[in-house]
Amino acid sequence: MPELVHLSNRVYVMGEGRIVAELKADGITEATVLLHYFDAETSARQMRPHTVQDV
Repeated sequence: MPELVHLSNRVYVMGEGRIVAELKADGITEATVLLHYFDAETSARQMRPHTVQDV
C-alpha cells in the first residue's frame, strides 16, 4: 500500500462492490484507506441478515 499512497493523487475505496470513498491528494493515507474500507465492510455486515456462517 505505500506505493498507492505515494504515487496517487486520487484513490477510490471500494467495499461490498461499491465505491465507499473518494480520497484526494493529502487525504490519501494508509489509515484513511483502511478506515473507509473496514467501515464499509462493518456497515454492510450489520445490514445483511446473519447466517449460520456469520455466527
